[in-house]
Amino acid sequence: MVRLMGNTSTRKHSFARKPKSIGDERHPFALRPAFLIVATALSATLNASLAHADSFDDAVNHYKKGFSACQQASKELQENKVDTAKAKIAEYQRYFQEAQAIDKSIAYSTERDMKGNIEICKRIQMEISNREGEPILERALTQCHSAEKALEDGDPATAETHLKEFRSLRDDALARSPGLTRSFANKSQISKCDRLEAKVKKADSEQKAEHAATEAAKTAALQYTQECEGALKTLQTANAGDAEIRSANQQLAKAAGFKKSASNNAAATKVFSKQPNHPDKATIENHLKNGDACVANAHKQVAAITARIAEAKKAEQEKIEREKAERAALAAAAAKEKAEKEQAERAKLEAAKKAKENELRIAAEKAAAEKAAADKAIAEKNAAAVAAAASAAATAASKAVQVTANSQPASTAPSTKSSGTGNYQALTASVTLSGIHPDFLLFYVIDGSSASNYHEAIFDRNGFDKPVYVVRPNATLSIRNNDNALHRFSTNLPHEAAKGSALTIGTWQKKSLNASWPVNTAAQLKSAKATIAGTWIVTLDSGNFQTKTLTNGSANFSLEGKQITQGGVIIPGLAPIKLQIDANGNARSDIVVNGKKLGEITIGGQ
Repeated sequence: MVRLMGNTSTRKHSFARKPKSIGDERHPFALRPAFLIVATALSATLNASLAHADSFDDAVNHYKKGFSACQQASKELQENKVDTAKAKIAEYQRYFQEAQAIDKSIAYSTERDMKGNIEICKRIQMEISNREGEPILERALTQCHSAEKALEDGDPATAETHLKEFRSLRDDALARSPGLTRSFANKSQISKCDRLEAKVKKADSEQKAEHAATEAAKTAALQYTQECEGALKTLQTANAGDAEIRSANQQLAKAAGFKKSASNNAAATKVFSKQPNHPDKATIENHLKNGDACVANAHKQVAAITARIAEAKKAEQEKIEREKAERAALAAAAAKEKAEKEQAERAKLEAAKKAKENELRIAAEKAAAEKAAADKAIAEKNAAAVAAAASAAATAASKAVQVTANSQPASTAPSTKSSGTGNYQALTASVTLSGIHPDFLLFYVIDGSSASNYHEAIFDRNGFDKPVYVVRPNATLSIRNNDNALHRFSTNLPHEAAKGSALTIGTWQKKSLNASWPVNTAAQLKSAKATIAGTWIVTLDSGNFQTKTLTNGSANFSLEGKQITQGGVIIPGLAPIKLQIDANGNARSDIVVNGKKLGEITIGGQ
């Protein structure tokens, strides 16, 4: 208990009449009237000052009675007797108002610890007010957690119902206890629940889109069957022919389009892969199965009708061919008779022609023999001249080829190779992430610098003074409890599902914590009270880093540095991501969790 009042002695003043004062005209040294006026004014001022001092002391003494009630209210609150605490704080307010009525300056005076005492009682009054709204806020957060569970179970409608109840209870709690939002933990959890509303709306929209996709696939599958059945009905018409086949083929082509729409609906396929027992999946498969059977039957019908038509056409064609053959035979007989007559006439003419030709042939053969003998003599002479010229040309060509081959020069081709080093002064990093929303992201580079070797983390009813602390490995953290209650803390490594050391800190105590977990790792320091948010402690082997939070699923960083070869990104709850940076300051890595890509990291030199 803090003592806030000191003992103050009561001022007593005596104003007894003295005989023959200087102001008395009977005094030997009686003062003149002008001096008497000044003296009277000074005396009045002194009397007023002494009167104020008396009223201030009286007001403080009266306030002390109310301050005792304020202290009792704090004690009752610690014992969770909220109604008694409210009554005591009301008693304190009554005494405080009465004290101000005696002397209003006590409300802002620093004398006799008045300012500190009033501030303490204000905080106690705020804590009492918060106690009234805390249970309602707890119920609101329970509704939020139920909404989150419903969303995980794929039921956004139920999640929205829980969120509606959360908003109603949240507004009621804050209306009763506005001070609840001063707590970092409360503010953080309320903000998280507010963000959940967007996720619920998105999930509801996605669910509706999935329903629309499965309905579209189901409708297309049904239309596939119905269109085929229409084609089959057309083919079953009596004496169906080419026209019916064309009509049926058009219907079957249309049916094939519906089947393609049903089978290649990527959105519906994605839904069924996630929900193998979805009722629409069996319905669609049944429609497609019936449609395939119908199409097979329709093709058989088309084949049968086509074969029947082909047989009829064949018989008709054979009849035409027979009639054509008969006509051709008659024409051939007439033509033969005519040809025989013409042949006899031609034979006669041919005999006369041959006799004449034989005569002419004999004369021509004789002339040709004579000409051939003369041509042969000329040809032999020319052949000898050509052979001599060819021999001379061959010799000259051989000499020319030898000179050319001996005069060819040798040549070489020099090889070139270039290399370079990136010239950058800073590194920029871009991180995109979906599906999770961590408390922060940290980007660092290894450049020889070091993080702090000591940090002090301060904790009160509103939580820690910072959401994240960065220290070098095995550094010492001083944890100070400024709350009016005992707290138990534990260190956790979420990505390894491991718990570290426990720490118990009493009211207004300070204890040390050694950051002994692996380097470049984020550990969470959590209170045993679930309603109070924890903080993060990162062990880092570099002093060149930045921390950011996601905005619309991405975060951008910029660090000074050159000739950097190593760096990394730390995301709470995930294993540390190490990066090898090339000579131009470039690096890239996917963020993969359980085999699923959730985002990527891109680094570039500037």
